[in-house]
Amino acid sequence: MGAHADSESYFLTAEQQSAEHVNATLRGILRWEPLRRAMDHATDGLLLLNEARQIIYTNAAFRQMLAPVEASELIGKRIGDIFHCSRLIGTPSGCGTGMACRSCHAANGLLTAWRWGGSDFKGRLQVLDEGPREIPFRARVESVVVGNERLLFCALSMTHAHVFDPRILQEAPLDLYELCQLLASGGPYCPY
Repeated sequence: MGAHADSESYFLTAEQQSAEHVNATLRGILRWEPLRRAMDHATDGLLLLNEARQIIYTNAAFRQMLAPVEASELIGKRIGDIFHCSRLIGTPSGCGTGMACRSCHAANGLLTAWRWGGSDFKGRLQVLDEGPREIPFRARVESVVVGNERLLFCALSMTHAHVFDPRILQEAPLDLYELCQLLASGGPYCPY
């Protein structure tokens, strides 16, 4: 895998995939135009993460949550890194690896999704950008298989009241709508 293979961690693995591997996975995602088109027209923040919790792909709505940023600025990073998580202070190897990460709703939600194929969770991100503050969020995460690689498909909203509904993608090609129905139902397999 790569970059932090020998790094210390108190919770989730510190190991990260190489930039080459991340970019190869991204190229595979970009080739599947129906997925890319549907994700970019969705109103929820959508992203794909690899097994090392690194961002592979994000849609425009997700990038808008962070203030307008370029997709290339996010690829290969972890959620806590881009949101400037306060738990990163004193972590040995970044997002998900510190003692405080054990109580992080996002880290635990991702771990649950990996173990059980899906997870629906909410919480508050403790962030340090513009000073310390909390951002409420709600997420639905499903484990999917893309080619021969397992990824996490994540729908993220910055409010507790919102629930991801795959019907927002009904204008997408039928195979993608069916994929989103499968993701929302907790199915662990993505047929593409």
